[in-house]
Amino acid sequence: MIEEPLAIWKLLSKKKLEKALDQIDPLAIVTLSGQLSPDDPGVFQLKKIKDVHEAHPLFDGHRAKLLESVCHVSQLFGPMKLDRQVNHYEGAGVWCGEAVSVTFCVEESAELKGLEKIAKKLWGNQKKWSQTIKAYATKKLRHVLNDCWLEDGEKLYSKKKFCKKLSLRTISLDIRGFTFWFDDGDMFLGHSVYVTGTLKKGPQFASI
Repeated sequence: MIEEPLAIWKLLSKKKLEKALDQIDPLAIVTLSGQLSPDDPGVFQLKKIKDVHEAHPLFDGHRAKLLESVCHVSQLFGPMKLDRQVNHYEGAGVWCGEAVSVTFCVEESAELKGLEKIAKKLWGNQKKWSQTIKAYATKKLRHVLNDCWLEDGEKLYSKKKFCKKLSLRTISLDIRGFTFWFDDGDMFLGHSVYVTGTLKKGPQFASI
C-alpha cells in the first residue's frame, strides 16, 4: 500500500462536481478508473467513479487506523488533537490572561519540535508581542476601516478605539512563523482580522 497524497483531476461543471462529491463520504473506500498524469505522478486523471465500498478487506484496517485519535502533548498547552483534514494540531492556551485557541500547522510530525520553540519564545514575552501585533494591525487596517467601511456620518476610529476592538481568538504557528487571529468587534461586519509574521522580523502582513 502506498500512503501518499494524490490529487484527483477531472474537468466538470459545478453541478456535476457537487453530485460527484455527494457520493463520497470522508474516508470512503472508492474504486476509480483513470490514469496517473504523465506530467505529475501526484495527480490522477479521473475518468469515472466506478464504485464506493462500505467495506473492503484490503483497506478496512487502514481506515480504522486513520480514525484513531492522534495527539501531541505540548509542553505549554498539554494535549493537542490532530485534525487530519487540515493537518492542524488544536489545543488551548492563555495569552495575557485570556483563553485562546492554539494551532500547530504541520506537514509532518517532525515540525512539532520547532513549533514548540516558537511558542515558548512568544509566550515568554506575551505583553510585548501583544502590543506589537495589535499596533501593527491598527497601523495597517485602521485607515481601511475609516476610508471604506464606515456608514455616512459615522465617527472615525482613533488608534486607541480600533486597537481596543480587537479580541484575540487564535494563535496559529507553522514553520514559517505565526498568525494571530482576532474578532473584529463588528468593525468589518464580522470578518476576522489576522496578522502574520516571524520571530525574527516581527509582524509582516495584516488583513481581514
